[in-house]
Amino acid sequence: MLLIKKMFLVLLVLSFTVGMMWAAGKQEEAKEAAEEEKVVELWHYWTTENEKATVDGLRDGFQKKYPGVKLIDRAIPGSTAEIRQQVSTAILGGNPPEVFQSLLGYQLKSFADAGTLVPVTDIWNEINGDKIFLENIAKMAFFDNEAWGIPFNIHTINPVWYNVEVFKKYNLKEPTTWEEFQQVCKVLKENGVAPLIDAAWWTVFAFEPFLIETVGIDGWGDIGQGKTSFTEDKRIRKAFELFKEYFLDNLIENWSGYSWAEAAQPLIKGEVAMYFSMGNWLGNLLETNGLEPIKDFDFFIAPNTEKVLIGQAGTFGLLKDSDSPNTAKLFLKY
Repeated sequence: MLLIKKMFLVLLVLSFTVGMMWAAGKQEEAKEAAEEEKVVELWHYWTTENEKATVDGLRDGFQKKYPGVKLIDRAIPGSTAEIRQQVSTAILGGNPPEVFQSLLGYQLKSFADAGTLVPVTDIWNEINGDKIFLENIAKMAFFDNEAWGIPFNIHTINPVWYNVEVFKKYNLKEPTTWEEFQQVCKVLKENGVAPLIDAAWWTVFAFEPFLIETVGIDGWGDIGQGKTSFTEDKRIRKAFELFKEYFLDNLIENWSGYSWAEAAQPLIKGEVAMYFSMGNWLGNLLETNGLEPIKDFDFFIAPNTEKVLIGQAGTFGLLKDSDSPNTAKLFLKY
C-alpha cells in the first residue's frame, strides 16, 4: 500500500512537472507569437517622389488595419539588381527582412530555386488569386505548383517616350515600323542629336520588344518561367541582333552611368530625342519635372508591339528565416 502511494506521488509529481513544462512551452509560444506581431520589415526600391508616396500609402493603410503591427519599409535606391544584392547579403548574414520587392518571373524563380523563399500558395488561395490576377500574371508567380509571390503592381514597358519639341523641330513623325524608327534615328544623328537614352540595368526592358518580335507571346511566357535557354534558342539570338541594330547603335554616349530617373534629364533638356521602352512610371517623373503631357512629351508604342501589352509586374516575396514570417503574411494578404 505504501508502495502504491509512493508510485502515485511520483506520478503526480511527474504529471505536475510535465504539465508545468507544457504550460511553460505554451507560454513561450504565445510570447514568441506576441513578439512576432510587432514588426514586419519590407525592403523595396521605390524611391522617387510618386513611388515613395505609394509605399507611404501602403504602409499607412496596413497600419490602420493592423494597429498592433509595425511595418518598417527600407528603401534601397537603384533597381531590382541592387535589392537582389542586398537581400542576398542579408540572407547570408542570417538577418533577412520578412518581405522584399522583386519582379515576377525569372527573378522570383531564382530566389525560389535557391530555397530562400517561403511559398505563399495558402495566401494566393485565400485571396482568390486565380480570379483577381490575369492568367499571364499568375503564370509568373507559380513554379513547381506553388505560388512564390503576391503581385502588387503592373506597368506597361513598351512605350518609347519622346521630346515633342525635338520631333517638331526636325519634322519627325511617330514611327510604326522598325524601318521608320531607323529613319527617325538617322535624321536625328545627321542633325547632331542623340536618338536614344536609357539607363544601366534598365536596358533589360528595352530588349523585351525585340523578344516579343522573335518568340511571340507564348515564347515570352516560357522565358519568364525559365523554360527557354538564352544560349541555345536561335530566336533569342535573333532578338539580340535586332536589339543591337535598332537600340544599342542609336544610344547616346556614356549612357550606362545613369539611373533611370537621371536618364530623364537629357530627354527633358532636348539633348536626346527618345527614352526607349521605359515604363509608364516615367510619365509621372516627367510631369513632376514640370513637363506637360502631349505638349512637351509624348510616347509611341515600340514598333510591331502595338497590339501587345508588355507588362512588368512587381511582387512581394516572403523570405525564410526572418523574424516574423507569420505576421508578414498579414501584409501579403493586405
